[in-house]
Amino acid sequence: MKALTPLCFLAVLMALSSCAKEDLSTSIDTLIFGHFYGECSGERCIETYKLESDKLYEDVLDRYAGGDHQNFGFQQLPDNLKKNLPDLVSMLPDQIYQQPSTIGMPDAGDWGGIYVQVRKQGVTHWWLIDKAEANLPDWLLPFKQNIEAAIEILP
Repeated sequence: MKALTPLCFLAVLMALSSCAKEDLSTSIDTLIFGHFYGECSGERCIETYKLESDKLYEDVLDRYAGGDHQNFGFQQLPDNLKKNLPDLVSMLPDQIYQQPSTIGMPDAGDWGGIYVQVRKQGVTHWWLIDKAEANLPDWLLPFKQNIEAAIEILP
């Protein structure tokens, strides 16, 4: 019986460690983020960026956001631009994965929307997020605000 005690302890320890919550941010391969405005003219109306493999890219096609079928034309930006960005990957709230692809009413009143696409472990997730904070859950506000801050400092 004494020989079974260490084995039982080891089995319980392994079982508990396998229940640890997965760190979703570390498994993200690509984060695409941007904003869009339907009733707008000018170059800054649609801005989309991609973070991938420690590189930053800008979409030059500037197409209105449209979900997972979105087509992009990314061009790499200088490495020094990434150093001033908030760490959006680590800020991505875990709750977002349980949300539908549209959160709030993006651009419904010509106030714009936020586009977020995450590719992790070969699976793509995307969301169109309202820019009107009254239409968003509280847990999403810091992430949305940091996306807006990142877009503001990028070209």
